[in-house]
Amino acid sequence: MRLIFAGTPAIAAQALKHIHRFHEVTLAITREDAPVGRKKVLTPSHVAQVAEELGVPVLKTSKVAEVLEDISCADAELAIVVAY
Repeated sequence: MRLIFAGTPAIAAQALKHIHRFHEVTLAITREDAPVGRKKVLTPSHVAQVAEELGVPVLKTSKVAEVLEDISCADAELAIVVAY
């Protein structure tokens, strides 16, 4: 099954890994890179990191309504959301 996955934290990244083993994930949606630590280094979310490792296209946004066209182009049958 072709899926879109939306999530951000480490638990969502683990879910993405598991789902990717059994299904075709056509797009991963996650939050934009955020500043982390004292030096405020821009860091991708756990989901973005895992999606890139798996070769899944990543869409970074804080407002899903702004990227509906990109989502519809992903040609997915279902979307799964885990802690987005």
